[in-house]
Amino acid sequence: FDARALFHGLAFSASDLDVPGFMVSHAEAVELIRRALRVLDNPRLGLELGMHSKITDRGALALGILAASTLGDAMALSLQFPRSAGYLLMISEERANKDHALVAEPLHHEHDLMPFLVDLTFTGMVRVRRQVASDDYSPKAVELVRKRPADASAYERYFRGTVRFGCLRNRLVSGHAWLDFA
Repeated sequence: FDARALFHGLAFSASDLDVPGFMVSHAEAVELIRRALRVLDNPRLGLELGMHSKITDRGALALGILAASTLGDAMALSLQFPRSAGYLLMISEERANKDHALVAEPLHHEHDLMPFLVDLTFTGMVRVRRQVASDDYSPKAVELVRKRPADASAYERYFRGTVRFGCLRNRLVSGHAWLDFA
């Protein structure tokens, strides 16, 4: 298909996205994503894109992440600068017992995009953690609000553990020990 149609009426074009440091407003990003999801019709798109994310996708924030002394410091930096991290969701953290959880919620009532955005964000976070800390990183649990997809095993293979669907909140749960990982 002609990708130029996805950008019709937006204040930027596909070539603008190749410009280092180019920023898109939240509203325009969400509109572009809605258009692309309708055209591509791939229920696993968020998972697949997140699996291919790179630390350099974080732009200048990548330097801070790579310079952080621990994985916990790198995560805190991403939470401090969510727009630079590319998050289109509200990400907050919870600490309880021996667990650390990141919770993802929509920013502006974009519930229709939640399955895609959460898949992309959580999968991308795990990918970056494996790149900067250890390829052995696996979350303790992944809890997703979305309905169980036909190929739920793809999620379990990627996250290397339990993935629960139909939960009350979107949570990526890790053990506290990972926060101290140098």
